[in-house]
Amino acid sequence: MRIPSTAALSRTIPVALVFLTIVYVAQLAGPLRLDTDSASYLQIAASIADGHGAHPAGVPAFPVGYPILVAGLDVAGLGTSRGIVALNLAFIALAIASLWVVLRRGLDLGATGTGVICVMTLLSSSLVKHAVIPLSEAVFFGLAAASLALLTIAARRGQKTVLVGAILLAGAACSVRTAGIALAPAVVLAFTTARSRLGASLVVVAAAALVVATTPRYLDELTGGWKPGLLTSAGREGHDLLVLVGASIANVPQSKLDAVARFVVVIGAAALCAIAAVVVMRRRSLGPVDGWVIGSLLLLYIWPSDALRFMLPIFPFLLGYGALLARRWRAAAIGYATLFALLGLVAIAISTRITFAGDAFPERYAGGVLAPTYRVAWGLARPGDQARVESPVLDMLRRYDPDPPGRR
Repeated sequence: MRIPSTAALSRTIPVALVFLTIVYVAQLAGPLRLDTDSASYLQIAASIADGHGAHPAGVPAFPVGYPILVAGLDVAGLGTSRGIVALNLAFIALAIASLWVVLRRGLDLGATGTGVICVMTLLSSSLVKHAVIPLSEAVFFGLAAASLALLTIAARRGQKTVLVGAILLAGAACSVRTAGIALAPAVVLAFTTARSRLGASLVVVAAAALVVATTPRYLDELTGGWKPGLLTSAGREGHDLLVLVGASIANVPQSKLDAVARFVVVIGAAALCAIAAVVVMRRRSLGPVDGWVIGSLLLLYIWPSDALRFMLPIFPFLLGYGALLARRWRAAAIGYATLFALLGLVAIAISTRITFAGDAFPERYAGGVLAPTYRVAWGLARPGDQARVESPVLDMLRRYDPDPPGRR
């Protein structure tokens, strides 16, 4: 196999980024894609916009950061499918720009390697899917990556004002998803002396204890996930972590996990070994990016969850770790990146086909599970649809996306 030169890759990256930008922006043309969680987020946003608070009756509790942003769009008259997806795309752009800073300065990768990782991130099937769904993933990704970029700059230059900005962004990330607490080790490692790191650690531990004490539902969720027994739960959570890591690296969509679970477990185990090797290599120069990776993986292990989207905010940095190890296996790295890209292009093609499905959208989106709800919301109901409606989804479609594709 002929290995592309670095110069050839450097010329290809801008073209790929422009192409992917156009494809992502094209998704603005599609109807609003909802599921149970996204409908709950929108119910909270609608309640805030209407002045009824962030805790509407009968709706699961979620962090309020993302609903507040959507409520702002609603109040401004931009609470539409396009407005909500544009919000996601803006934070994805922030994440990609931040990746450039973190990978170049935090992991000392070259421009070509950094560009390849940015392209691969945009080709992640998880990002392709969640860029167009009203969930907190894209916003959290952008805020976490931006915080990490400022932490990286602060660690290099010792600028306190930049560090304060990074901490504020970390707080904003926590308001969007509680997983933002995984930024705590990154904040600690942004300090440059042993004494300052110790002091930062004590502050972080005290703050975490205060959050748990004042928000008992987090502790309830954690203990609930480990109820079957310590050893049993430890094994199960370890297996789930291997699946998540392996699937994200292999670019396997959530819907295909069951079919390739054994395969991705092996990949996940190999990846965790590689991560450990990089941490050992960097033990004398650990920085914010290392704290973010380690903190996120620990959080994913101890917190009961198996959603692949939770890997998205750390996935690019795992690729960065891989790039540090792959410098002697360039052909293998290019082969992997090529296969990953092909799978990502398939995901983009499927998503774009759904976006421009027109009146066939209800049947094509999510396997048609919510087709009756969409048809009722758009005044296109068929016999029997009313009995199969998901009420929260219906209410949010009528508020944020009431028109069928043909009337937009």
